[in-house]
Amino acid sequence: MRCITLIGLIFFCAGLSAAPAVCPMDGVDDRNTQLQAAFSAAKLPGFCSISFAPGQASCFAGGFAESPYTINTRQPIGSLSKTFIGLALAQLSLAKKIDLDAPIDSTLPWRVRNPRFPSMPITLRQLATHTSSIRDRALAYRKSYVAQSAKSEGLGSYLQSYFTHKGQLFNSGNFISATPGSTYEYSNIGAALAAYVIEVKLKVPFDRYVQSEILAPLAMQSSFDARASDARLYKKSGAEIAPYRLITYPDGGLIASCSDLALYLHAIVEAKAGRPSALDAAVVQRMLAPQFIGKRPAKLPDKITDHGLFWEIRGEKFGHTGSDPGVTALLSFNPSKGSARVQLTNVNIEESSDLTQQFIALWQILE
Repeated sequence: MRCITLIGLIFFCAGLSAAPAVCPMDGVDDRNTQLQAAFSAAKLPGFCSISFAPGQASCFAGGFAESPYTINTRQPIGSLSKTFIGLALAQLSLAKKIDLDAPIDSTLPWRVRNPRFPSMPITLRQLATHTSSIRDRALAYRKSYVAQSAKSEGLGSYLQSYFTHKGQLFNSGNFISATPGSTYEYSNIGAALAAYVIEVKLKVPFDRYVQSEILAPLAMQSSFDARASDARLYKKSGAEIAPYRLITYPDGGLIASCSDLALYLHAIVEAKAGRPSALDAAVVQRMLAPQFIGKRPAKLPDKITDHGLFWEIRGEKFGHTGSDPGVTALLSFNPSKGSARVQLTNVNIEESSDLTQQFIALWQILE
């Protein structure tokens, strides 16, 4: 690991009236002072956060990712990527190009059924709420992580191998013993499958759809393709992690910066409030609409009160978390307050209870 002197790039934005992509040095508030102190005492290699509410915004970045870590430093964002699948589903269902409640078998070139319940179809709505009965079998899911430069099978081939009876990755353990729609079981592979249904239906690669219909309209610099300038990722020991990618890239492979994700959140907050936004208000409403009204599934964690399309609902707040080797990401917003926050670091805090506490402490300052 190349060691660079720790920096604390502290910015503050006042009078926010547009997306908080740039944070001029207009002053420092108490939260920024607290963030600087907490980050200086932490052992996170690189870190950034942006939070905003009506009339103010706070932007902070510090540390390193081979080069200094800033609010514009891109890194993988893990499962925050799934929220972009949710947005795509909302766009396409509102345009009547897909049906969230139709059997996915009607679109896919091969059949996907829980072998314990072969007569019960699986739907996109179930995939988007993690109630499809699909499970991430660890041994098979690990095979979706490959070296960045390695040749590998594509998304469709991997999923076909996982879900079809003659596939090398097929196993009855790829599903839980519960009927589709009845039980919560978080599934990365299920999320990737939802993206692949979109790809097959539109005859357009999922990454190309997201780039043209979501990232470009929001002026985001994010992509599913790595760049030489992207953040280096680290283990808790400080050792650098070799660059990797995901075959199931829609579930966790988007590469973004804090400033990109602030643009994304700001557009969602404005659309949810009915104000001018790069995102259509009806699409955002559909994406965030509670799906479990009166039908709370079994085993749904108590902290999740309901679910949108790949968005967790926790009381008044909507959000998601993300983690992978060398990656931790959080985003959340409260539409009733018009507030939002995003936080990234280039280490997986789950490797250490100390890192977890340090990252949570920084998150709590933003509240």
